[in-house]
Amino acid sequence: MCECRTGFIGDGFNCIDIDECSTATNLCDMNSVCTNTNGFYSCECIIGFTGNGTYCGDIDECQLARYNCNRFANCRNVEGGYMCSCIEGYEGDGKICNKIDVCLTKVCPENSTCIEEINDCRCNSGFYYLEGICADFDECANNRNLCKPGSTCINSPGTYECKCDAGYIQNQDECDERLTPRDVEGFLDLKFESGICRIQNSEATRISEGLTPF
Repeated sequence: MCECRTGFIGDGFNCIDIDECSTATNLCDMNSVCTNTNGFYSCECIIGFTGNGTYCGDIDECQLARYNCNRFANCRNVEGGYMCSCIEGYEGDGKICNKIDVCLTKVCPENSTCIEEINDCRCNSGFYYLEGICADFDECANNRNLCKPGSTCINSPGTYECKCDAGYIQNQDECDERLTPRDVEGFLDLKFESGICRIQNSEATRISEGLTPF
C-alpha cells in the first residue's frame, strides 16, 4: 500500500504538495511570513520582530539604538517598529526637526528681549524680573561707591550717570574742584584762552572754566 509522505496529499500513486501556508495547519507566528516549500513550509519573522518564525517577539529599536530619528527627536518603541517625535522647541516628522523661532511670535514685557537660544524673554541690562515685568535696577541705591568723590550718581531707566557736584568740573572720568581767582594766587604764568583760564607752572597745570582774565 502506498501512502503520500507528510506534506503531500494523494492516493499514494499521485501525491501533490500541500500548501500549508494557505491552510491553518502551519505553526507560523502571526508576525511572521509563511513560505511554502515542496512538502513543507518555513516561517520568518517580519521586520521589527525577532525569533524562529513560530515565535516572533518585538524588537525594541529605541533601546538597541536601531532607529533613524533626528538628534532633536525622541524615539518611542511600538510593536514592530518605532516612532520619532521632535522635542519641545522643534517641529517636523521626527526624522527631520527644524527649530521653532518662538521669538517671531512671542510677546515680551517692556524692557526685555526674546533670546532665540532659550526661546524666552530676558530683561535687558539694567533691569530685573519682578512679577511679570522688567523693573529698573537702581544702581545708585544698590552701590553707593559707583561714582567718584565730587560727583553724584543719577539713576535713569536701565543705566545711571555720574554727574559732577556744584563746584566741580568734568575732567575725563574724574570731577576736579573748580578753581577760583584765589586758587591761582601765587602762580606767575596765567594765560586766558577761549573763556578758560589756564594756569601753568613747572609742577602742575590746572584748568578752570568761567574765570575772567585779570
